[in-house]
Amino acid sequence: MQKLIRYSLYLKTLYLFIFCVVTLSSTVYAQHTHVFKHPDRYFKRGKALFAKKNYVAAKQQFEDFLQKNKEETKHQENLIEARFYVAYLALILEQSNATKLYQKFVRTHPTHPKVAQAHYAWGNYYYEKKEYLTAIEYLEKVKTLQAQQAKVQTNDSQIKLDFRLGKAYFELEKYDKALAYLDKVKVLDHAYSYAASYYAGYIRYKQKAYQSSINDLKMAAQSPDYQKTVPILIASNYYAQQQYPRLLTYTDSLFQRNENVDEIATLYLLSGEAAYYTNNYDKAMSYFNRYLGLLSNQPPADVAYKIAFTHYKLKSYSLAAESFKNIAAQENEMGQKAAYYLGICYIKMNNKRFAAASFDQVRKMHYDASLESSATWTLGKLQYDLEQYTECIQTLEEFIKSYAGYPQRKDAEVLLTKAYMHSKEYNKALIYIEQLPNRNDEIKSAYQQIAFARGVEYFNAEAYSQAIAMFNKSLQDIRLPQLSYVTRYWLAECYAISQKPKESIPYYLQVRKAFDNQNKYALKASYGLGYAYYNLREYDKALPYFQQCVTSWQLRTAAEEETTPYSDAVTRLADCFYVQKKYANALHLYDELIAGKHPEQDYAYYQQGVIKVAQGDYDLAKQKFEDVVQNFPNSRYYDQALYEKALIDLENGHYSVAIAGFSTLMKERPHSLLRPNALLKRALSYQNFDNTNEAIKDYKAILKDHPTHSTAPSALLSLQDLLTQAGRTDELNEILRNYKKVNPNSKALLTIDLRNAEQAFFDGKYSEAIILFKAYISKYPEGGSPNAKYYLGEAYLNSGDNENALRYHMAVVQEQKSTYMERSMRRVGDLLYAKEQYRAAIDSYLMLASITKSSRNQLKAWEGLMNTYYEMKKLDSVRYYANEIIEKGNSTASRNKATLYIAQSYYDENKFNEALPLFKKVSESAKDKTGAIALYSYAHVLYNQGQYKSSLDALFRLSKEFPMDDDLRGKNFLLIADNYIGLKEYFQAKATLNSIIARSPNRNIVTEARKKLKSIEDKK
Repeated sequence: MQKLIRYSLYLKTLYLFIFCVVTLSSTVYAQHTHVFKHPDRYFKRGKALFAKKNYVAAKQQFEDFLQKNKEETKHQENLIEARFYVAYLALILEQSNATKLYQKFVRTHPTHPKVAQAHYAWGNYYYEKKEYLTAIEYLEKVKTLQAQQAKVQTNDSQIKLDFRLGKAYFELEKYDKALAYLDKVKVLDHAYSYAASYYAGYIRYKQKAYQSSINDLKMAAQSPDYQKTVPILIASNYYAQQQYPRLLTYTDSLFQRNENVDEIATLYLLSGEAAYYTNNYDKAMSYFNRYLGLLSNQPPADVAYKIAFTHYKLKSYSLAAESFKNIAAQENEMGQKAAYYLGICYIKMNNKRFAAASFDQVRKMHYDASLESSATWTLGKLQYDLEQYTECIQTLEEFIKSYAGYPQRKDAEVLLTKAYMHSKEYNKALIYIEQLPNRNDEIKSAYQQIAFARGVEYFNAEAYSQAIAMFNKSLQDIRLPQLSYVTRYWLAECYAISQKPKESIPYYLQVRKAFDNQNKYALKASYGLGYAYYNLREYDKALPYFQQCVTSWQLRTAAEEETTPYSDAVTRLADCFYVQKKYANALHLYDELIAGKHPEQDYAYYQQGVIKVAQGDYDLAKQKFEDVVQNFPNSRYYDQALYEKALIDLENGHYSVAIAGFSTLMKERPHSLLRPNALLKRALSYQNFDNTNEAIKDYKAILKDHPTHSTAPSALLSLQDLLTQAGRTDELNEILRNYKKVNPNSKALLTIDLRNAEQAFFDGKYSEAIILFKAYISKYPEGGSPNAKYYLGEAYLNSGDNENALRYHMAVVQEQKSTYMERSMRRVGDLLYAKEQYRAAIDSYLMLASITKSSRNQLKAWEGLMNTYYEMKKLDSVRYYANEIIEKGNSTASRNKATLYIAQSYYDENKFNEALPLFKKVSESAKDKTGAIALYSYAHVLYNQGQYKSSLDALFRLSKEFPMDDDLRGKNFLLIADNYIGLKEYFQAKATLNSIIARSPNRNIVTEARKKLKSIEDKK
């Protein structure tokens, strides 16, 4: 801002001045012809050379003069003057002895007028070199001499001396001393007066004496030399006094006159800010734009903030957002304000997602508490609007806890309840609502819905007792009647799956009564009632319910086919007709299953064979059984078909053929549950074929391997007869002892001990149950219930002891006695899978798939095989079993999971075009964890393809619609940040990553977020 004054005199002027002074004080000898022979000629030549700036030669002449006049006394003045010149010329020539010569001169002639000139000369010399501290030292000596010797003068302008002292003090920022000299000069009518006024004005601006500064500066502005430099200082004075209207009047006038002034960019800025502070945003933006047009770099942060706020006030939200964005990244109070208004801009632009990121940043910056609270509340509302309920809950809980006295607290509590109602974190929701002292109807309604949703979660996790408890909670205070009947339906399903059909019937009936007959829940309830009565063997009651389902579902749409168990209803209806011996109706329905190539067609063939046996048409019966064997080698009814076919031969006296048939069954299906029956019938065939030894072997095999099977008593009696007839009764005694061990007579005691252990298990007292079941097994090692080891395995599993759980479930499978053997097979497969013993797990699942007659267990076996083969990266096998589930399974959830595995297998093979539509399909069909994983994978493929916006849309949908655990939620937000980085939306990326760091409980996710955040900072 400062400029050197143009009135500074240069050394040339000083040197000429001194030359004149010296010349006037010398004796003139020009009239004498011997003058040039006198020693004074050196003195004169020295002065002449000095005038011509030939300083080296001049100094030599003066030194010669002094040398020649060592003893001379009559030219004393010339000698003093010569000594002055020698010292001064040494200074000009920057010789090392200059100061010593100066000091000697002053010491030698302390009272001589030349001393003042020496001080003055030395002061001006250092002044011109801008060594102001040294200059002041010499110039102040002049002032001291003037004060001591009133007659001593410098023969130079006293005004110039005062100005230079003032200017030197100014440069050293010793403003009070500077003003003492400048104020004396500025009031004089002199060339230095304008410069003195300028510097005095500047000093008074610095000293906040604004009006005096303005007066001085206006005086300086009368000089053309200061007309360009004064305006910025006058404007700054007005600005400092917050006299914004006067500043604008002044600068407007300047710009209208189109005057050429210094620092015009700063003048534009001051004018813009003055208009900004007077809320004249149009004028402010006009000046800001002129200011920006002259900048080569970005404006300072505080200026950028004002420009951004001006855009905001002018409703230019997009421009404001771009400006606020850069400032909002700063970790300071201004950054917090910028982030707050950035959020408001995004709201105005209807970009709530970006707005949420901005307010999330504001609430983490602890500078302005009012902004913090407002941002937290606004963030909670935005997250609710964006259906980010999990995040909304966290934000509103923080708001309620941190800002208890704020007026929005009650609104926050209501909104938090709504967020809980929509969230998938049902446990937290229930805990929150249950601790509320007062619940209005809205909260009670939310509680009913949340308890229901939690019950469904338990149901899907096969935790049916917990599901029942939660469904009953939902029915405690009914606010939504229709939901209450849906809840009753799921209660009935829990009881049905838990093999408690009697308990399910009242709930199914309530559902049917509540809904129209064609309502999907009414039909599902009818289907459930059909099964309940079917499982109770009350087939006459089951038949009309299955009939209603078949009649209604025949009209199903293509979209409903996958979710409607039509073919299963047809199957059970046919079974009911079969039991009632209405064979024609049953055969017709079985034909429909075969013609439609439904998953149950193998069973339909089998049942037609059974009916033909009942009708005495053995040839056609054998053909139907053969159809099962030939066309469905993996059928659950394969071993039964072989058995029935061999049984026909036995009953028709074709013993050798029967023996071959039963042998084939046991060879091809060694783990078949029909093996004891096949052994019994084969033994009978051997007997009829007079092959007593082979018959005895089969009877012994039954008693050894299946001593508790229903065939064992018959085998024992027949064996006793054969051994007696053969005279081998000694063999019978050992067999009888073993049989009695396995089948003791004390049934009552066995029952009491078993019930105590079972009760502890069902009450969830697993530690107690383990002790009781182990004691029971120890007490009755041979004759106890074969289910005891199953329950013991389950108790260990629920206690987290997987090793012992596996041990006892494997025992159940090996013994093949328990009614829960198939469940144990599932458990063994699942536990081996968890231990990464994949080959062994596959063996267990394959065994289950081969022997089960339960469609549910068949599905679970396929799922286990699909999961395990995926871990082994045998992707073709994954797709095979996944397609089995899709084609034959009657569970939408299972089909969705299978489709996900197919998609993932293609993804692993880099077949993204095949994977992408399948991921999308699953994400649109499933609303559980399967759908969440599918949608995340879908978004990841899009990200890898550079489709960042489409990937973001998918990820936002994931946050909005799906339940996620902490791991998936963390990965979701990391991928959101990656997409923002891809779009170069670094502010949003940083806000997302900071949110992860602040909130995620997953350390690995937080570590990854920190790495990405550092990467962004490094790029910047």
